[in-house]
Amino acid sequence: MIFIVFAEGLCVAGYLYFLAFLAVLAFLLDNVGKTQIYTILYFAVTLACFCFCIIACPEFSTYQKISPSIIHQMFVFNSILVVTLISLFTCIGINLERKVRNDLLLEKNKAEAQSNKISLQNVYLQEIAFMSTHNVRSPLTNIISLTKMLQDETLEPEKQRKIIQYLKQSSDELDSVIHDMISKTDTATKN
Repeated sequence: MIFIVFAEGLCVAGYLYFLAFLAVLAFLLDNVGKTQIYTILYFAVTLACFCFCIIACPEFSTYQKISPSIIHQMFVFNSILVVTLISLFTCIGINLERKVRNDLLLEKNKAEAQSNKISLQNVYLQEIAFMSTHNVRSPLTNIISLTKMLQDETLEPEKQRKIIQYLKQSSDELDSVIHDMISKTDTATKN
């Protein structure tokens, strides 16, 4: 680009293409994923080339004879093209930024939904843990005690019937608690 500017001179505005290079900087870095050192290097080289052209390049070309009407046409063409390129790169950058923002929002919403699901499962699992330590223990302890009482051979038939009735009641309670736990486990795994 520097050689073109020197070949044509400042009057045709070839140096404006360095502004387009600066405008494309964000687009290039977002898509290529370069690190910060490359960003600074790209910016510094582009800015140095622009400044060098403005300071060192003559206004009119010393290498070729360009008529004033062609100089004007080249100035207009270069100016319009640079503004068009800058506009295009700006639009591309804005669209990429929107896409990235929407993707991040979507991922954030998915993460929040997953977190809510895990929290709800934890509530169910805490209820199941409580049920297993408290609600299962009482009927199971009753069943164990009543079974030991039934092993007594000197037990009267009326007391045996009562113990069997309590045993049935305790086993029904235990069955109910186990069904509740299974129901909660199914609910926890479905959510």
